[in-house]
Amino acid sequence: NAGRLTKHTEDQEIAFFSLGICTMSVLHEVNTVQSLVDYYKAATGLDMTTEELRKAGERVWNLTRLLNFREGFTKEDDKLPRLWEMQVENPIKTKSRGEISLFEYFGKFITPDVLKEIYADYYDEHGWDAQTGVPTKEKLVELGIEEFAGDLKSA
Repeated sequence: NAGRLTKHTEDQEIAFFSLGICTMSVLHEVNTVQSLVDYYKAATGLDMTTEELRKAGERVWNLTRLLNFREGFTKEDDKLPRLWEMQVENPIKTKSRGEISLFEYFGKFITPDVLKEIYADYYDEHGWDAQTGVPTKEKLVELGIEEFAGDLKSA
């Protein structure tokens, strides 16, 4: 499920970015989540599990979402780049390659209805409100960042 997978990929990538590690090193199998945990321990002397690192990434992602919400972003700002949106709405027809459509990680062609499902699954997997796309108070409590729940008042 592309929407659900994306959430976990983002949590892991933001953890890498937060520690100054390029995620390209993961794609090229130079680094793993475990190697990042090992680097963290070597640099700080603090123990951390891979799950704790992923949870730290999830906290960062949720705080980023809250900050964007506070600054005026809404669920309507969650959209594909315009060129991709155009391909969802109207697949591109070419002379040499025929019709070019957008598809997700698992090969499923993305139609407007599929895209709605992806977003719904994405919000659900994050534990965000399905109507607003904003982290719920329950999610913030789960992540230990409930002090930022006050930013939800205008949701």
